[in-house]
Amino acid sequence: MGLSAAFAPLVDLVFPPRCPLCGAAIASQTGLCPQCWSALAVPGEPACASCSRPFGDGIPDGAICAPCLAEPPRHDGIAAATLYNDASRKLVLSLKHGNRISLAPMMAGMMATKLPFLDEGWIIAPVPLHRWRIWRRGYKQ
Repeated sequence: MGLSAAFAPLVDLVFPPRCPLCGAAIASQTGLCPQCWSALAVPGEPACASCSRPFGDGIPDGAICAPCLAEPPRHDGIAAATLYNDASRKLVLSLKHGNRISLAPMMAGMMATKLPFLDEGWIIAPVPLHRWRIWRRGYKQ
């Protein structure tokens, strides 16, 4: 048992676990309440092979959506953990501008589940942050 697991009950007593989006009581310090989880729009299959925009039923795997056909993106594909809506916006802004770095492991796990199998041809590159923004925020999100 790690040190953080040993002190988790004490931390929960001093700082009761709350949902970072709505403030409702939750079981542990990491996660969201059921209502906020259901508010996140997680893209499923079938989806556009280029931008992960979800399709309706009956579309074959590997299909490309109309916006990507009209104006092909300059990348080989993306993996989206959630679609951008009010709940995901609030989650991202809480991490980036609200100093809620405790959300990073949960959000990283959500992103990791959406990554396709990576072979040696893939490169994952972080988006650089200007040094003044790093200085203001105190970390790279």
